[in-house]
Amino acid sequence: MGEDTTYRGSNETDPPPAPPRPGAAKAAPRADGPPKVDADAGRVDKARFDSMGRQQDFFRSVDSTPKGVSVARPRIVQDAALVVFALVAAALLAIPEAGRLAFDLAIPRDFVGFSADRLNQVLPVRTFLLSFFLTYALFAYASPGGKLKLALMFTVKFAIACALVDLMSWASWRYAAATWPIHFQQFLVGMAGLAIFPHTLIRNARLPVDSGTPIRRVGRFY
Repeated sequence: MGEDTTYRGSNETDPPPAPPRPGAAKAAPRADGPPKVDADAGRVDKARFDSMGRQQDFFRSVDSTPKGVSVARPRIVQDAALVVFALVAAALLAIPEAGRLAFDLAIPRDFVGFSADRLNQVLPVRTFLLSFFLTYALFAYASPGGKLKLALMFTVKFAIACALVDLMSWASWRYAAATWPIHFQQFLVGMAGLAIFPHTLIRNARLPVDSGTPIRRVGRFY
């Protein structure tokens, strides 16, 4: 009997919401994009974190033709480089055979200085890398002197690496009575070539300047 039995119809609207409190700050909409980077001061907005509480890393990429460093080259340069690479590789492969036929010179295949293993199944790793180095130096965006310097540095470093591998193979056969497979020698030479190429480019190429934007992490690693 003390209960309120007043019926509320479905067409009766709810009361309006309460007005906002005076002085309450309006919440800023959440942006989906990356945090703003102050290029002048070199600071990253610290208010943005990922789902695990870690600050996100944002830096300038140099993979998409950075200004002042990249040079637009026509498509014909790429096609010509492939053709020249094939011609240089064919010429280097023909040098040992031509030396035997014309001058009776015993030039080892793929320019292997020493190997106690059979050379009739050697992979032309050295010929491939040398052809690539010479072709890259020929079509590099540099002056004729710069191209010659780059080609000489590639060739000298690669020749030293090949000589060291062959010398270690000879020392193992001579003093340890252990024969290195020719495929292992070629593998070591290939790894040396993969290290020589970026090292030579970084030491001689014009690289982009530092963006001045540090990479900060203030969150916890899991």
